[in-house]
Amino acid sequence: YRKPFLKKISGFDSVQIGSIDRNLIPPIEGDADYNPYREDISSSSSATYSWEDFARTNCSIILETVFDQRIHLTEKTLRPLACGHPFMILSGPGTLEKIRSYGFKTFHPFIDETYDEEQDANKRMQMVIDEIQRINNSTKKYQNYIWENCNQIAEYNKRLFFDVKFIWRVKTELRRTVATV
Repeated sequence: YRKPFLKKISGFDSVQIGSIDRNLIPPIEGDADYNPYREDISSSSSATYSWEDFARTNCSIILETVFDQRIHLTEKTLRPLACGHPFMILSGPGTLEKIRSYGFKTFHPFIDETYDEEQDANKRMQMVIDEIQRINNSTKKYQNYIWENCNQIAEYNKRLFFDVKFIWRVKTELRRTVATV
C-alpha cells in the first residue's frame, strides 16, 4: 500500500517524501537512483530518522506496518508522539481511538480524522490524501492556525509519552499480554 500512496502524493508541492537525508531511505521506484536491493537498507531502517524531518515539517504521515483491519502500533507511530509532532496515520480502522485510549490526544477538529472510522482500506487511504490536499490548498493563514493548534496537542502528547504513568501502563499491558500467551 505504500507505493500507491507515495505515487498519489508525489505531485503535491508542499509534501516532503522521505527523510531530508536521502541516504536514510530508499528512493521511490521510478526515481533515477531506485535500487530495491540497496545494501544499506535493512529491516531496522525504519528505526532510523532525522531530527530535521520533525523540525522542518508540519505533520508526519505514518504508514504503519499493517494496513488492513488490524491495529498494530510500532515505532512508526511512537516516534511522532515522542518527538511532539502532529500526524495522520494509515493503519487499521480505530487506530486513533486506540491511541486516545492511552491518554494521547489526536488532532480533530484541526485535521479531519473521520478516515480512522473507514473500514475500506482504499477509501481510508484516499481520505488521508484528500485531507492532506485540503490543508495544502488552504490559505497560509489557515494552515498556520491548523499547525499552531496541532503543535500544542503534539507537545501534550510528548509530555505524556515520557510520563512515568504512561510508561507504567505500557509495561503493565505488556506483562498481561505475555502472561496470556
